[in-house]
Order: sequence, then structure tokens, then C-alpha cells
Amino acid sequence: MIKLTWDEHFSVGVASMDKQHQVIFDHMSAVSSALEEDAPRSRSALLLETFDIYCKMHFFEEERLMDEMQYPALAGHRRQHDLFVSDLEGFMAQKHQGLDGFFAIRDWFLNHILREDIPYGAFRRDHP
Repeated sequence: MIKLTWDEHFSVGVASMDKQHQVIFDHMSAVSSALEEDAPRSRSALLLETFDIYCKMHFFEEERLMDEMQYPALAGHRRQHDLFVSDLEGFMAQKHQGLDGFFAIRDWFLNHILREDIPYGAFRRDHP
């Protein structure tokens, strides 16, 4: 079983966003496990739909936070979120992409936190 565990390495320094990222890690672990176990398609589809909805909610909240703090890279960040949503929806539309396809989505999200989200946390600390 593949268990993805959030740790401080992924902290952006914004408590509400860190908590949401932790929930997303839990969703990604659940989807990965279902795909690895070759769970019934209905279960995998439900887990993916829940993950999709939560990610969209998270992106909305994150973009709202960036807008409030006048984060200069918001437009580019929003485009990345839109691309992720499009990729996830494409994955969900495919019947049998499997675990490797989901790993690409998972890896995108992890890299996004490390490369794009952590800098907005630093910006927020530097521009109270």
C-alpha cells in the first residue's frame, strides 16, 4: 500500500493551507490505494471525484488568500491550478489510466507545493 504522509518539509507556513494540504495528501493516498488494489471502478471514481472537488475548493481558498495579500505571482499560480484541474479531469475521464497516471498527478501536486506554494508563504511572512 502506498501511503503519502505530509510533513513539515511541505509546510507553506500558513496554517489553513497546511491543513488543507494534509487533507489532500490523505485523498491522494486513498486514491493511490484504491488504484493499487484494483478496487471496483465505482469506488475509485468516487475517491477521485472527492479529491477533485476538494482540490478545487483548496485552489479557490488559496487564490483568495493570495489575492488578499496582493501576491504578485497570483496570475501564474492560477494558471497552474487550472492546468492541474484540467489534467485531473482528463485522468478521471480515462477509464484505465491506472496508478502510473495518478502518480503523475500526485507528483505535480507535491512539486507545486515545494516550488510554488512555499514562496507565497514566505511572501506573506515578509509582507504582513
